[in-house]
Parts: sequence; structure tokens; C-alpha cells
Amino acid sequence: MELQDILRQLIQMGGSDLHIVAGLPPAVRVHDELVALRDLDRPTPEQVREMIYPILGKEEIARFENDPYARYELDFARGIADLGRFRFNLHKQRGSPAVTIRALSASVPTLDSLGLPPAFHDFARSSRGLLLVTGPAGSGRSSTLASLVDEINHQRAARIMTIEDPVEYIIPSDRAYVTQREVGDGADTLSFENALRYARRQDLDVLMISNLGGYETMRQALELAEMGLLVLGCMSTTSATQTLARFMECFPPEQQPQAISQLSNLIAIVSQILLPRADRRGRVLACEVMKVNAMIRSEIRQNKLDALYGIIQSATAEGMQAMDQSLVDLARQNLIDYATARPYIRDEATHRMVYQLAGAGRVGTPLPPRATR
Repeated sequence: MELQDILRQLIQMGGSDLHIVAGLPPAVRVHDELVALRDLDRPTPEQVREMIYPILGKEEIARFENDPYARYELDFARGIADLGRFRFNLHKQRGSPAVTIRALSASVPTLDSLGLPPAFHDFARSSRGLLLVTGPAGSGRSSTLASLVDEINHQRAARIMTIEDPVEYIIPSDRAYVTQREVGDGADTLSFENALRYARRQDLDVLMISNLGGYETMRQALELAEMGLLVLGCMSTTSATQTLARFMECFPPEQQPQAISQLSNLIAIVSQILLPRADRRGRVLACEVMKVNAMIRSEIRQNKLDALYGIIQSATAEGMQAMDQSLVDLARQNLIDYATARPYIRDEATHRMVYQLAGAGRVGTPLPPRATR
């Protein structure tokens, strides 16, 4: 059993992820459904090891087997000849190696091809400030950030740096001068914190950070945006309100007033999800877009985060979009059904509108009961 042969099947099936676990047939996720490759043998632990170890360097093997803080956990990306680029997560389960492999696009997708709203073209023209792209794992955040960086790359002469773990898309320099730094032992920088600490000495115009995971990265991102850089960051939150609340939670109480002041440099927060299409021929993006205007800036300054949703709903003329509005638009185009949209709908009226536009879905999902007054 050769890794290249299984990866070839992943690509031919149009799958997003491949799972290889000892004792089970390999499985491919195709449009949110996990499909077992039952025509293939169930690999032994040694066969899994023989598939993956040849593409690892000595330092990566040592880190996976011996690192006292990160043993048995390894993320990395690789280009495989004639197949493309893939992101690997190597781990152990029940004492045996297992791997999850994500297929990456051979080229950086465009903003329009991802189905992102027109506001993203405005974001690419921004020269300074902080833009946050958020969503759960598998929501396409990395693709969105890469496409935004590449849009800037084609638009203007700028010094762009990305800090990623791992580097997923290779972005060849066009009009801009692009450098990409991968985080990890034996990579380009030991940590996000280290890379950010020295970024201010590298004459940057644009900085992309693939994971704003804690206090230090958030603090430095705010400072760099305040210094005049355009900072693009990624978080795992699911709405603008939750994103700002998470930001505040990461700062000690005595530093929160300063952090709120620095958030005056916030450009926008985009929270996105990927949903299976109604025809099951792929996935489609839905997103909330909060562009920071004077009203939103005032509510953030006063820490009135619950007021943001109402402003987003009422500011569609400014390019803002609530998640409910995005779901209604997709239902109107018959791209999603109600069963798919239901977990992400906030308002009762949206439940009924999506149900009427798109139908219940394959499982005949009922409407929720009306709220009692």
C-alpha cells in the first residue's frame, strides 16, 4: 500500500481529507460525508509508519517520537510530486501512528472563487489596521486569508510576510515581495511570538498570522496594527461578538482599557462556515461580515458587545452581513437546504424563511416551535 496511490484516490474522488488509521480501511471525506475505501487493505501500524516516515526529516521524526512537550503530535505540509500539496496531522491512537491528510489547492484560490462577499476587495485595498477571519476548524479560514494575501500581492508593491503553522499555500511574489515563515522546530521560526517580536524590524506593510491563539500573539497583533501595518489574523471563534469577547478575556483586567483603545484600528471581523450544497456537489461558504464604522467603534469602546448584531443586521448598505442573511441568500439560490442551515440560524423569522425557500432537506427536518410571547 503506497501513500501516493491513496492520495491519488483522494484527488480523484474530489475529497477534502484522508484518514489513515491502523486496523481500519482508509477513509476520504467527500462534501462532509466520510467514505471508507473498502477496496483497500486495512494497514498495520508498521505500514502506516512506512507510508509517512519517508517524507519526514530527521528532526521531525525526533520531535514526534521524543519531544517532551509535543511528543506524538506533528503538523506539517508537503508537496507530493505529480499530486499537489497536502497538510498532514500525524498523531498516535492506541499506541499506533495515525494520520489525517488535507488536500490543498495547487494554486491560491481567488476571492470570487471562494464565494466571499464584495467587501473583501475593499479589505484588500486597506493599507493599515486589523482584519480578523474567524470560524471553526474546516471552515476555510486558511483559504480566505491566502486569497486575501494574494489579492494584495497582485494589486500593489508591498512587503508582505505570513507566519503560519504550517504553510498551506505557496504564494509566489508578483507585484509584492512575499515571504512565508513556518512555525516549528526545524522550520523558519520557533513560535508565533518570536516571529511577531521581530516583525517590526522587517519593514513590513502587510502581516498575516494564521493563529491568534493567546494573549501574547493578540497583544503584538494589536501593537503592529497600531504601528501602521495591515494585520490579517485568524481565530476559531464563530461570530464578531464572540471574537471580541475572546479578545478581551485574553487580557488581564488592568490591560483591557488599553486593548479596547487599540481595537480602534479594527477594520472588520468576518466569521465563516462551509456548508454542504443541497445537490451534494461540494460546499458553499456562508459568512457574517462586520465592518467597523463609527457606531460599532463606539459600542466596542463602551464594551456593549451585545449591540453589535443589531448594527450588522441594519447596515447591509455598508457591506455588512449577518449570518442569517447569508443563509437566506444561499437558500434563495437553492444552494443549501433547511436541514443544513438550521444549526446556524439565530432568528425565528429566518428559520421560517429558509424553510420556505429551500425546503426541509433530505431528512424532512421540522421547523422549531414558535417562541411563546
